[in-house]
Amino acid sequence: MKIIIYGASEFGYLIANEFYQQHDVVVIDLEENKTDEFDKLDISYISGNAADIKVLRQANAKSEDVFIACTSDDEANIVACGVAKRLAKVKTICFVTKEEYKRTFAALRDVTDTPAATTIDSVIWPEELLTEEIFRIITVAKALDVENFAHDRAKLLEYKIEKNSVLVDKKVRDCEFPSETLIVGLTRGGELFVPYGETVLKEDDKAIFMGSSHSLDILAGKFFHDKDVNRTVTIIGGGNVGLMLAKDLEKLRFKVKIIEKNAKRCEFLSETLENSLVLNGYKFGTFK
Repeated sequence: MKIIIYGASEFGYLIANEFYQQHDVVVIDLEENKTDEFDKLDISYISGNAADIKVLRQANAKSEDVFIACTSDDEANIVACGVAKRLAKVKTICFVTKEEYKRTFAALRDVTDTPAATTIDSVIWPEELLTEEIFRIITVAKALDVENFAHDRAKLLEYKIEKNSVLVDKKVRDCEFPSETLIVGLTRGGELFVPYGETVLKEDDKAIFMGSSHSLDILAGKFFHDKDVNRTVTIIGGGNVGLMLAKDLEKLRFKVKIIEKNAKRCEFLSETLENSLVLNGYKFGTFK
């Protein structure tokens, strides 16, 4: 399979480095954007703009190939994906830096008669992925088994209900599991069955949950969190990642403190977050 990467960026290098040994990798970008790191990889490099159909034709893409647009310019990525899809019907993956683009494309996912729905197969907002990964590290849950479905859009996780769990002797309907999460199976005494609302959870039950990756992270932090982990978190920087992380941690009743140097951003954070402490830091180690 050929993987065409538009953008000699840090993301472009990471993707190329991951796949070049098993696949035919082509990187497209202006020559001045290429770093020495790309020269160490066995890849092809085409100088130019991937939104230019002449440049894309040089890559000789076919329908079974993948086109990844990961420059720092959202609009260029979107246009390039559209051209690539029309030219070769490749699978397109578009990186964006703005939350509104991610939100818009998500809303259009089920609308098949719009150009955006037919030209971009997947939209990646790196800040969202980073937030989820940090959240996962903080909440550290111990899953017995993990299975991925629908190209990782849904997961199946199995947890053992420990003696001190808040779920013990509780009915399923009263557990208040996160949205986009379902308990689809329960193993008790070596027998697997499907629980329903009136099913009472017991110590040593093995519960199987299905849901989106992030909803299962919320589930893990709420019900299967390591109690020895400090539930006080300090976040340096109140950008998109800091804000999203604080929101998620607030749901788990973490004590969150955000240190942000921009006063206006601090005001926004204070108005947006419900229970987090926001401090305006004007230089390292000194706070207003």
